[in-house]
Amino acid sequence: MKSQSPHLVIVSCYQKDLPEVGNVKNHFDLVNQLNLLSVPYIECEGVYDGVKEKSLIFAGQYKRVAEMICREYNQVCYLEHHNDRSCELIYSNGVKTKLGIMKEVTIKETEGKDHTYVPSTGRYFIVE
Repeated sequence: MKSQSPHLVIVSCYQKDLPEVGNVKNHFDLVNQLNLLSVPYIECEGVYDGVKEKSLIFAGQYKRVAEMICREYNQVCYLEHHNDRSCELIYSNGVKTKLGIMKEVTIKETEGKDHTYVPSTGRYFIVE
């Protein structure tokens, strides 16, 4: 079966072992890079592996940009979200891990879970 193209990708340049000031600088630099490449994006916040981070959502057609971000910022993976709401983590070595379905939740439902928050809409999402 052919794998489906991603509808959206979510990627971050945050690194667990980097001080917050370094992560903020990297995020700022990444946003500037995306602007130079004319890649439309939405800024979001979230928690991945228990670490709070800023991240970016953009259209799946820019999947190669997500791969470049992973390489350039030494990221382990990025998330692909498909039209059927299914999600996969795509690792830098090409391995894919199916996660489940992304759904909108309340802030209370995000407690203790990996999640994504989109400040521009006030919406929270988790994958189950």
